[in-house]
Amino acid sequence: MGIQVPRCGRLSLSAPPLSFETLEFAKTNDVPYPLILPSLTWIAGYHKKLPSDLQSDVKKELYLTEDLTKGPKDADNMYGWAKLMGELTLQAYHKEYGLGAASCRYFTVYGPRGVENHAVIAMIARAFTGRNPFEVWGDGTQIRNWTYIDDIVEGTILAGEKIGDGTAVNLGTMERIRVIDAVKMVLEFTGHKAEIKFRPDMPTGPLNRVADNTLAKRLLGWEPK
Repeated sequence: MGIQVPRCGRLSLSAPPLSFETLEFAKTNDVPYPLILPSLTWIAGYHKKLPSDLQSDVKKELYLTEDLTKGPKDADNMYGWAKLMGELTLQAYHKEYGLGAASCRYFTVYGPRGVENHAVIAMIARAFTGRNPFEVWGDGTQIRNWTYIDDIVEGTILAGEKIGDGTAVNLGTMERIRVIDAVKMVLEFTGHKAEIKFRPDMPTGPLNRVADNTLAKRLLGWEPK
């Protein structure tokens, strides 16, 4: 576990697992600021904590709010349950010990240094490597709201500065974009001409996943640029 204090004066934990040891370290050392984790658990929650049955109809104009994970609890598969339990653990530590914490739910982040197992980067990589046919997982109708990394970083810092009680906020745009439309945009900008081949046999995740970022705007004064 790497621990550093950056210029903003907040405790930065470099991608450790959510562990009892990490929480106890923060508690016993009287960390004066909310925990900030720039990737997954404490300050970076995840949209997969949201109920999977709400995300299955692409015809609905759906915007996922933070309170959808209130009781009765539901989450998207085992990974989502792990993230939800991380949020609840942080809230319990805040209530019991006064530990400062915040959770941010990142919605489909893209940008520099993105890896090729994420949708937008995978599309760009396929275009630049000249893939033909150009494979699209699913039937292309699944809906996402891609969020640029600079907006995520800004929202994460603001959450660390303005939230201390473990409250979760969505960090995502409210743009509803079909995967097939994103694919066509990538092909247009890269100039790659290829046959599009749909792969309904491949995993797609929830079909309709878009954030409602109203709470982040209200608590943080944040909105994606």
